[in-house]
Parts: sequence; structure tokens; C-alpha cells
Amino acid sequence: MAKSKQNPYVSDIVYAGFLVKQGKIVKNWKLRYFELSSDDILRYYRSPPPKEGRSNISDDLAGEIKLADCREVLDHSHLQDINWPEKVFPVFAKQNHGFGVVIPGRTYFICGESVEEVNRWKAEIIKRCPLVRKREQAPEKPERPRDSYDALDEMLKNNPAIETD
Repeated sequence: MAKSKQNPYVSDIVYAGFLVKQGKIVKNWKLRYFELSSDDILRYYRSPPPKEGRSNISDDLAGEIKLADCREVLDHSHLQDINWPEKVFPVFAKQNHGFGVVIPGRTYFICGESVEEVNRWKAEIIKRCPLVRKREQAPEKPERPRDSYDALDEMLKNNPAIETD
């Protein structure tokens, strides 16, 4: 279960917990401890921090995702071609436990233990992705204004007695 923690060597940890991530080169699935920090970086480690905290930010650091570069957070439904880790981690056998984080040059494929957990992670990540947030908050484009041809088309469609010859 994810919960908020503090780490004196990085910005405040706003969300943390175990997730499973697909490797970049060897496409196997690895259990990683993720920390989402207030500096908008999603770091993942090979193991959780000891009770006394990490002595250094690089202790056991496996990688990081700068969310300022995030272009999109993909829902499981957009990732049908991914070989999700059902065989390796049976807890993921159900649908909707995965999501993708798209940055230039790479998409990170990540799974959580439950739909609720995945939704919490996605919401926290989206809050920290300025490009995704901006796109989601953009007003919808207004419909094209009707012109006289639209009115004519509608009139002809609704009145079969009118002949156009």
C-alpha cells in the first residue's frame, strides 16, 4: 500500500509504494519501490528505504522519470499490445492494473496491485505533468458555426417532398 513519507535527501515524498515496471532493454518485469517527490520527479529503487531513511539519494536508485517532460499518462485500455506481467506476478492477472508514462524517447509501463492503487498513482502523476494537465484543462473546441448550407442540408433531409433536380 502506498503512503506518504519524508526523505531528507530529496524533496518531500508525496506518494510512495511498490509497483512493477517493465525493463527498458530486457522487457522483463521488475518489482520496484517508487517515490513521487514534490520536485516532480518519480524515482524508483531496487528496494524500499531503511527505517532510518536513505543516507544518499543514489542509494539503490534504479532510475527516475522527470514529470516535467511527461507527454501523456496512458490508461491500461490504450496499452492492449503490452505483455503485462500476469504470469510473473499473478496479482496482475486482472485488467486495468497498468498504465504508461510517456516521455520523449520512452514509454514506461507500470503496474499496480489494484485498480484503486493505479488510479491514485495516475492522479498524483498527472498533477505533476504540466503538459498533460494543460491539455486536460484546455477548453473544448467550439463546434463550427452553422451556415446557410447546413440549414439547407437539414431542410432537404427532413423534407423528402422537396426535390433537388
